[in-house]
Amino acid sequence: MPTVNTYEIYQCGSEEMHKQRVFKKYKGKVDIVFTSSPYFGKEVYSDDPSLSAIKFNGYAAWRDDFLTRTLRTAVEWLRPGGYIVWNIANIRLQKKRLPLEDDSCRILKDLGMKKVEVLKMALARMPGANRTQTNVTIYRGDNQRHPRR
Repeated sequence: MPTVNTYEIYQCGSEEMHKQRVFKKYKGKVDIVFTSSPYFGKEVYSDDPSLSAIKFNGYAAWRDDFLTRTLRTAVEWLRPGGYIVWNIANIRLQKKRLPLEDDSCRILKDLGMKKVEVLKMALARMPGANRTQTNVTIYRGDNQRHPRR
């Protein structure tokens, strides 16, 4: 039997996806989540108030209300044994170190995900950044700790 691939487009922040009525039908059924999170205030492309760096006041609020909620949704929508491929790196912003990668790893571990592999990727150039490397981290859901909901 041929496999049917599906896709749908939602116009909302990833921290709001869990509220989308039509998205709920996929809960516990997603095989893989592959994404690159916004780098907080490092990549600001507009002054739209829904942009996560503008919507959440400061890094702690962004981490707790955007990053954690986004990762929680990704984990909850995965089928047992599903994967999250997460492109993220720690950054420096206005001479301050922001531990985006460290926080992501901690959050995913707390949500029952198991780190499988980290791929280091060199960056040629990125607008507004002084990063020379990013990490793509692959996590796998643990069937024992991630029951189907």
